[in-house]
Amino acid sequence: MHTTTQLAGDVIRDGAPAARVAHAALFERVLTRIHRYFARMIRDAHEAEDCLQKTLVLLEQSLVRRDYDPSRSFNTWMWLKARTVFAQYCREHERRPVSLAEPAAAPDRRSPQ
Repeated sequence: MHTTTQLAGDVIRDGAPAARVAHAALFERVLTRIHRYFARMIRDAHEAEDCLQKTLVLLEQSLVRRDYDPSRSFNTWMWLKARTVFAQYCREHERRPVSLAEPAAAPDRRSPQ
């Protein structure tokens, strides 16, 4: 059985028919782990799914560009991508306008005369 790092190395090899099989196996192996991470951190199923998709796209693009170094741990690299997506999610949601409740009217403090 291949480790995740070995699968990622197989994915980036040119012309290898096994690369497509390795690609599917790699994404199948990490899909559930990344989804659980976002579900736990965000606690919104729709938003967690969006972050999962963004992470998978980042991983795919990086593998195609050969940004990943197969001599290093794929898991560490994958979690860096996932945490980057989570940080972007947090920044986007902090920038959204927040409606504040109207302040309560201050009581009239004048003494009765």
